[in-house]
Amino acid sequence: GAASIPCDPALDATLETEIARFKSGENLRGVDATPPPELRRDVVARLASRLGFWLERRALPFVNRHSVPGTRADRLPERYVLLPFQVRSDSQLVLHSPLYGDDLEALVRDLDHALARIDPDLRLVAKFHPYELPQVQWAYRHLPKRYPRVSFVSGGPMARLLAGASAVVTINSTAGFEALLYNKPVLALGRNFYTVPDIVECAGQRSDLEAAVRRTLTLAPDLNARRAFLRFVRARFLVAGGYHDLSQKSLRAVATRILELLAVTPDGAAQTSMPVTTSALASGAGVGARLRSGQPVHA
Repeated sequence: GAASIPCDPALDATLETEIARFKSGENLRGVDATPPPELRRDVVARLASRLGFWLERRALPFVNRHSVPGTRADRLPERYVLLPFQVRSDSQLVLHSPLYGDDLEALVRDLDHALARIDPDLRLVAKFHPYELPQVQWAYRHLPKRYPRVSFVSGGPMARLLAGASAVVTINSTAGFEALLYNKPVLALGRNFYTVPDIVECAGQRSDLEAAVRRTLTLAPDLNARRAFLRFVRARFLVAGGYHDLSQKSLRAVATRILELLAVTPDGAAQTSMPVTTSALASGAGVGARLRSGQPVHA
């Protein structure tokens, strides 16, 4: 209830514009890897960072696309439920997946059986995660033969898969939140900021999976509740920055939010907030460096 904002024409107009940009495939993420001069690392560290970024964002998806024989995006079933895979070592599965943990094959098996009983013509499409570790991706090679009714996809834009899906089932992937932008029914099996009643369908235990899938496919989402939630996410929850965007604007936005959170007392009262200055950003960077190196941090 608190995570919602009532009708706001200006905010709704902004949402519509940004949702349209997302659906068009436009990259909405900032990737400015050049921080302000006072926060720049030495040349070797910067080169290592850029190499790591290239390996993660370019080389890894290429290797993974060729590790498992998959279904081409233009040969998907006419009607399908989308299951986005997640990185098995990610904390989203390690800490916030009480039903299946990181056992994604068990989820594929249970969903395939459930859909066969609900509607034999409704198939499962499983989308591999492009940034999965190669050794984990290689271990998925047996899945297409073991589950012939399931279409496994390695490449292609997630937006296209979301647009064509009858529903989305996820543990707690970001793709589940993106499905809200397409007004798709969503079943969440783990915990995340969007896995709340009236926004998505949820299942409390594995034995509830088939019933939860039936509810997801038959009950229309509450679009008003979703829009109020999206307003909250856009206006208050999101921060206009990211860990690949090291620009002054991004760092300032992140630092401002951290200070806002630190300025709340245990009883929920707001304290006087600190102004965010360049020296404060540099100080924060120094603290982070000491933490990474294992050195003690003194207030």
